[in-house]
Amino acid sequence: RLQEGIVELQRHNARVDYETKSYSFALEKTRSQAVQYEQAMAMLNEERRRLQEAVEMASAGRAEVDSRLSTTMTEKGLLHSHFEQVRTEKEQLHVRCQQTAAENSVLKSKITGLEKMMQSFRDESAANQERLRVANMEKEQLQKQLLQPTHRNMVPPALQGLQGVAL
Repeated sequence: RLQEGIVELQRHNARVDYETKSYSFALEKTRSQAVQYEQAMAMLNEERRRLQEAVEMASAGRAEVDSRLSTTMTEKGLLHSHFEQVRTEKEQLHVRCQQTAAENSVLKSKITGLEKMMQSFRDESAANQERLRVANMEKEQLQKQLLQPTHRNMVPPALQGLQGVAL
C-alpha cells in the first residue's frame, strides 16, 4: 500500500511536473505575446500621436486656408466695388465725351460760319478799299483839272451836274 501510495504520489508529481512545465510554457508564451502586444501598442500609440499631429496640422492649415479665403472674399468684394465704381466713371466719361463731341461740332459749325462771315467782310472791305482808291484817284484827277487855269471854264462831263456845288 505504501508502494501504491508512492506510485500514486509519483504519478501525481509527474502530472504536477507536466502541468507545471505546461503552465511554464504557457506563461512564457503569454509573456512573449505580452511583449509583442506591448510593442504593437507602443507602435500604435506612436502612430496615433503622429496622426493626431497630422490632424492638428491639417486643422491649423484649414484655419489658415479659411482665413485666406475670407481675406480673398473681402478683397474680391472690394475689387468688385472698385470695378463697379470705375465702370460708372467710365460711363460718365463716355457721356461727357459724347457731349463734348456734340459741343465741338456746334463750335466747329459756328467757327465755319464766322470764317465765312469774316471772308465776306474781307471781300467787302477789299471792294470798299478799291472803290475808295478809285474815288480818291478820280478826286485827285478832278482837283487837278479844276486847278489847271486853262481848263478852268471847262467842266468835265461827270461834274456838269455838280456845277455851283462847292467841292
